[in-house]
Formats: sequence, structure tokens, C-alpha cells
Amino acid sequence: MPPSPSDPPPDTRQPPAPPEWASTLSASPAPHDNAPTEPLLPSRLQPVVALIAVVGLASMAIWFVTAGGFTGGLVAERTSPNGSSIENPTGYRVDINTARRVELLQLPRIGPALADRIIEWRNTAGPYAAIDDLLAVPGIGEITLAEIRPFLQPLPTATTPPAGPSTNDLRTGQ
Repeated sequence: MPPSPSDPPPDTRQPPAPPEWASTLSASPAPHDNAPTEPLLPSRLQPVVALIAVVGLASMAIWFVTAGGFTGGLVAERTSPNGSSIENPTGYRVDINTARRVELLQLPRIGPALADRIIEWRNTAGPYAAIDDLLAVPGIGEITLAEIRPFLQPLPTATTPPAGPSTNDLRTGQ
């Protein structure tokens, strides 16, 4: 049927051309070389490996529950014979009158600045006569002293002469 004069003319316009960048894209993804050519495990071994994994996980879960995992029984606290907690399980002890900076840094709550102050106080005021003398060092209070006390060697009593060089003059013998 011929077009009537009242019908609008057909649209003869062409769709716009795609942008130039669109012509550089491929329609399918690029092939890659890392695709596995065969499964890691043959299909007949996969159920066996899955069964081993399930049995292993079930065994670990049973052990965890029976060992007291949910009640805190897995962590054993070491205690001394009188029942109190051992604060220094390693046995590491430091002599505060001879300890170097690196040794003092091994103590809990002692950082580089505090280690330097302990040594500076020792060099200016002389050797510590008692462990409680550490309270005179700025930055050491009762709490810090209580935490480092298990790591300090007991100091000699007044009746025991201090170890180290004598104050006598070797030439005169006095």
C-alpha cells in the first residue's frame, strides 16, 4: 500500500557511529594461559581427600572440646608449690648494679629511656644498696618495681662485701 499524504515520512537517518575506542575492544575475553588443563586431583580421588579432611576436622573438634577448649582448660598456668603464680618462669635475672642497657631492656615495662635513667642514677649515686632504691629513679614507681622485682638478682647484704675491684690502692696496699 502506498504511503498516504498524511503519514509522516519514514526515518531515513542512520544510527550514530560507535566511538573510536569501542572498536578496539574485543567481544570475547582474551584467552589466558593459566587455565588448568586437567583437575589437580583426579575425580576418583576427590571423595577420598574430602573424607580425610572431614575426619581430620572432626578429630580436631573432638580434641578441642575434650581438652577444655571452651572452658579455658587449654591454657595451663604455671604455679609455684604454694599456689601463687610464677612471675618469672624463665629464671632470667639481672644484677641492677652491673646490668648494661641491653639487659635492662629485657625487663618488663623498661624501655630505652627508663633503662638509660637507671644506669644514669647508678653512675651518679653509686651502686644500688637495695632493690627498693630503684624507686628513686624517675619513672619507676611501686607498680613497675613490683613487675620487675622477680627478674632482679638479690643484692648482697651489708655484711657481704660487694663483688668487683677493691678500693684499695694496689701500689700501697691500703
